[in-house]
Amino acid sequence: MSQYIIIGGDGREYGPKDETEVREWIEQGRLNALSQIKEVGEDEWVSLGSRPEFAVQHSNETSAPPETSAPPLPSGPSAPPTYQIPTYLAQSILVTLCCCLPVGIPAIVYASRIDNLMRMGQYAEAQECSRKAKMWCWISFGIGIPANIIVFILQFTAEFANSGF
Repeated sequence: MSQYIIIGGDGREYGPKDETEVREWIEQGRLNALSQIKEVGEDEWVSLGSRPEFAVQHSNETSAPPETSAPPLPSGPSAPPTYQIPTYLAQSILVTLCCCLPVGIPAIVYASRIDNLMRMGQYAEAQECSRKAKMWCWISFGIGIPANIIVFILQFTAEFANSGF
């Protein structure tokens, strides 16, 4: 019997689990068609709804009496994007340290969420966090660079005035 590794709603990996346990989790509502799964030995994560062995279970569940059937799996699992969603984590850290600390912190927070969202199959949310991390990086950069230039000019002017010229 096949063994599977599953990414739970908390972003952690569970398994290996056999097919029977995966079916039980579906019946309990712990997994749905968007849950990420891979067979032991495979490298690529796929959505549970795209696995034919579990799609058969879903069609069998709909014929069960309503009081004993599990909630139906959502149809149309979202496919992973064909491109890598950028995290902007390095940029977030740099603008936080070098430009504007208070505005750089939200950039780091959003950037650090992207990988977990991708692992959980929440691609739209990961894309939104990526967009927000990028926005906060630019805001931090836009505030920090002029502020640092102004501080440099003020320090240079004060030092020049103190030197007696």
